[in-house]
Amino acid sequence: MSKISSTLRENKKSLLDRKRLFKNKQNYTGNNNNLKFIKVPEEELEKIKEKIRVKAKKDKKRLNLIMVFTILLIVALFITCFKFLY
Repeated sequence: MSKISSTLRENKKSLLDRKRLFKNKQNYTGNNNNLKFIKVPEEELEKIKEKIRVKAKKDKKRLNLIMVFTILLIVALFITCFKFLY
């Protein structure tokens, strides 16, 4: 019985230690408040945005093609499996 109570006490103590760790997050995250951002002209900013949009469209098309080929492959596998069963 004493073993059970000592285990419970240890578990409670470790739980309290974990709670203390998460209360004071500044000690672990550091002090990164000194961020400096580069000022970019509006024209260059628009070019960057357009590059991002073009890349996103390209990635979306690529993902769609991969999905179509994957679905076709799965359908073909099911058809061949059911042909062998019947």
